[in-house]
Amino acid sequence: MGVKVKLNILVLIYVIPQLSLADCLVKVGVEDFFPQSYLHSSGHWQGMNIELAEALLDTINCTPDYMTIPRKRALHLMMNGEIDMLLNVSITEERKQGMYFIGPQQNEAIVLGIDENSKFSISSIDDLTHLGGLISIQRGAHYGDEFSLKLENEPDFSHYFVTVNGNKDKIKLLNLGRTIGFLEEYYQLRHAIAIHPEYKNVKIHPFVIHTNLVYFAFSKKSIKPDVYLSLKIGFEKAKESGSFLKIINKYNRVDVPIEGEPTGDFK
Repeated sequence: MGVKVKLNILVLIYVIPQLSLADCLVKVGVEDFFPQSYLHSSGHWQGMNIELAEALLDTINCTPDYMTIPRKRALHLMMNGEIDMLLNVSITEERKQGMYFIGPQQNEAIVLGIDENSKFSISSIDDLTHLGGLISIQRGAHYGDEFSLKLENEPDFSHYFVTVNGNKDKIKLLNLGRTIGFLEEYYQLRHAIAIHPEYKNVKIHPFVIHTNLVYFAFSKKSIKPDVYLSLKIGFEKAKESGSFLKIINKYNRVDVPIEGEPTGDFK
């Protein structure tokens, strides 16, 4: 009996520091994506996704180390274990090979941003190719399996889409008349229209391209299984305590004052 007790004590001494991760630093890939995540003039990252990430990491006493990385590059680094965490990630079969997923973090809807004077009739994804112009999409973004399959395998479909690096390019092309619209997450676009002058002539078409649950993602190469388990437990605790809901509600309305201002353009 004495030997068993000693062994149990040794196991606790070994396991507890791993699960609490008192001084751990998690490398988090982020983009300037107001109001989800943006670099404040103070030099600190802010936004809904930032607060959600910190609420989760706080449950295991970890500190985020934010690294500004374009989405496509960040996904590659995650698969290789060069960064530890990404936010708002859709689950795909390929990503499951190299990432753990915790959540869902939130539900997102992909919509079409168009000029306020446009009157397009859209009832299916195929209708996007009958609008008389190009639509911009973001490199590395996931717009649903149906859209992805068509984009990869149907030249008559992919011909109508132009790939750009970010939102700054999307709105520039629309305002110059080079595209007739762009795909974007509804919440993100709603805020852009309400806050940014570049979007004053943009409206959201009511047709929803895709709805999708997105998750906190962690690299299987850099995050040990026991840390992943601790994060899963932490997620449930933060969810049950209302920590996540409080943050989401804070950003749910356009007219809720956003703390600070982004340092640059919406991009």
